[in-house]
Amino acid sequence: MVTVIDVDTGEVLSQVPALATPGTPTTPELIAHQCRSVDIWSEHCDSIPDLNEAAGKLAAIGEYLSRIDSEGRALVAASRLRLERRIGELLGPAKHGGDRKSDQVDHGSLDPLTPKQRSQFRKMADHPDVVDAVIDESDDASPASRRRVLDEIGKAKHTPPPPETDAEREARERAEGIRRSVERVRQGLRYWDQLFHLADNVQRDAILAELTDVERARLADIEEVIHG
Repeated sequence: MVTVIDVDTGEVLSQVPALATPGTPTTPELIAHQCRSVDIWSEHCDSIPDLNEAAGKLAAIGEYLSRIDSEGRALVAASRLRLERRIGELLGPAKHGGDRKSDQVDHGSLDPLTPKQRSQFRKMADHPDVVDAVIDESDDASPASRRRVLDEIGKAKHTPPPPETDAEREARERAEGIRRSVERVRQGLRYWDQLFHLADNVQRDAILAELTDVERARLADIEEVIHG
């Protein structure tokens, strides 16, 4: 088992961090400490059952906090989403037409998850920036949720790319011009190479002299495109 140490507090997190049982007295400071411990531990945990168990406990704590209208709901929800994203990272991509058991985890470790959960957690792992954005925009009154993350992922997939700016268009056209010039040089060199091999010694001297002029002209074209 990997031993994880919180560099700020020196706390050893070699197992699933202890979480408060719903209904027991708690404080915002205790919730923040527990969520931080879970976040650090989960980054190094490769056990899907342990991660899933911790996510379930956080879900119960979040539900309890919502009933008593206590502070800390946003932190608990954020830690739960990070756990689910971590599970998706460990699952790895699914094959087309079905699920697969990733080489990173043993087969039995997938048992706690439903096919729907595996699909959702993989989407979260594929879009970590969306998960972070939803978390950043959340608060205790409106904590982050898996549904909101999945909705934002869906929106991102159907949002058309922004229109090309003038600078982007100029850069693209410039790159295309360079590629065309390079391809002309390649075609010209292939032609002269074939001609050179078919010529006798006298003809080869003339070809080499002309080839130099051709190369200079082509290179000048490329330089003009690059610096023009």
